[in-house]
Amino acid sequence: MQKDYDHVFYSNTIVDMKFNDWILSQLKDRGWSQADLARSSGLTRGGVSNYINGRIPDEKALRKIAKAFKLPPEAVFRAAGVLPPTANDSWVENMNHKIGQLTGVRRELAERLINTLLTEQDNESQSTPKNTSK
Repeated sequence: MQKDYDHVFYSNTIVDMKFNDWILSQLKDRGWSQADLARSSGLTRGGVSNYINGRIPDEKALRKIAKAFKLPPEAVFRAAGVLPPTANDSWVENMNHKIGQLTGVRRELAERLINTLLTEQDNESQSTPKNTSK
C-alpha cells in the first residue's frame, strides 16, 4: 500500500533545499532508487542521474517527475526553482490538483461531499453556544 507523501514537499524547509537534494529526499522517503524513479516517470536512468547531480530538468521532465511522485506539477516546479514559492495554502493547492484529476460522476460526488461538509460546519458553528460571561 502506498503511503501519502504530500507532506514531504510541503515541509517548511523545502524552500531552502536544492532541487537535487529535494529529489534525493523524495526518493529516500519513498524507499525508491533512481531506477524506480526512472521507471515510474518514463525518464532515462541517465536523466535521473543528471538531475541528482545538479542539472535542472526541463518542463516535460518536471511534469513526469510530478506524475511519478503523485504531486501537483506546480509543487515540483517550485522545488526546481522554476516557479516562485507560493503564499497560498499548499494543502489547498494539492487538493485542487487531486480534484482536477477526477472526471464525470466522481467530480460531482466530490462537489457534493464538499458542500455537505461545509453545510455541517456552518450548522455546527451556528449551534455552538457563545460565551456570555461578564
